Amino acid sequence: MKKLISKSTAILAGPGLGKSYEAVRAMEIIQKSGKYAVLDADAIRITGEAIIPVMENAIYTPHSEEFRVLSGYEANRENAERFARENRCVILLKGKTDIITDGKRTIMSSGGTPRMATGGTGDVLAGLAAGLLARGMKPFRAAVLASMINKKAAESLEKFSGYWWNTSDLIENLGPTMKEYYDYVNTRG
Repeated sequence: MKKLISKSTAILAGPGLGKSYEAVRAMEIIQKSGKYAVLDADAIRITGEAIIPVMENAIYTPHSEEFRVLSGYEANRENAERFARENRCVILLKGKTDIITDGKRTIMSSGGTPRMATGGTGDVLAGLAAGLLARGMKPFRAAVLASMINKKAAESLEKFSGYWWNTSDLIENLGPTMKEYYDYVNTRG
């Protein structure tokens, strides 16, 4: 694992990770790597249960309950900003309107569809953010753009498919949606 991480530009951890000894050890290795990371699901829980410290420059993608576990605070803009500022990380607090903050800057990303509350769409969001980090984008910008593209892809699916689409459909629609935002995606800042 250390060898793979050393060759990586960015890391995504959390979906399906579990909380075993091996999972905690993997999180420790990721933290020590100094690489940009997107942390979701079980990675958030491992951090929130104080098994490992919060990673600086990482993007955390919690929903409201995961944010409470991570921070000990109620999920709202003020608390997301405070936690991000105190821990020098980026919070992408998922919801009907995503709150993306690094503690200094905050973007409210609205849109999407009610279908996005379905399992798997948060994993797509985390993967998209990690992919943008791997392209050289900075964490705050990657989180903002990932939120926007994920929501726009879901909106366009709903126009054509109504309520009946799944995570695989969302993944297939990311490319065409990213193409619409080509100039933003190809800016590294």
